[in-house]
Amino acid sequence: AERAIAQHEARSRLYSTTPYFLARSLAESYLQATFGLVFGTACYGLVGLAPTMQQFVTFQALVTLATLVAESYVVFIGALLPDDKSAAVVSPLLLALMMASGGYFVSPAATPLFFRLLNRVNLFRYAFTGLLRNEFEGLTLSCTDAELVGPPPPSTPLNIVLALLHVKWPDRVCPMS
Repeated sequence: AERAIAQHEARSRLYSTTPYFLARSLAESYLQATFGLVFGTACYGLVGLAPTMQQFVTFQALVTLATLVAESYVVFIGALLPDDKSAAVVSPLLLALMMASGGYFVSPAATPLFFRLLNRVNLFRYAFTGLLRNEFEGLTLSCTDAELVGPPPPSTPLNIVLALLHVKWPDRVCPMS
């Protein structure tokens, strides 16, 4: 019904597709932003992300923007397709493709060329990168002696001889650095 009304009004030259799309996205943005904020608040506390207010606000802004862009993307795909049933099938498939190529599940460098090209226009890529930078940029990690990894030199006769000849084993390192 909505499509028929929009087409009728476009044919009557009341407005074109772009103002309709922008107005619809804006009208839905309050509801979608509310869902994004509620989801972001619950996740932030449950996951135990960085406790600063600046990082919390940045997190909320990124999640809310990603929600709004995803909603507009689905509306756009729905507008391209002839009916609701097609949109209900195609939109989730395209969103799943975007999620798969967004860099969260698989590094873009490890994907075929098509996915790397798709990654350049991927809304999830930018949201994920922003969330990672928000959480980890400027973070300093350190290890105690018990947390160091690397093989201690085995105590075999050969290693004792190598130690006498001053052959060094690789140092144990902190996996966080």
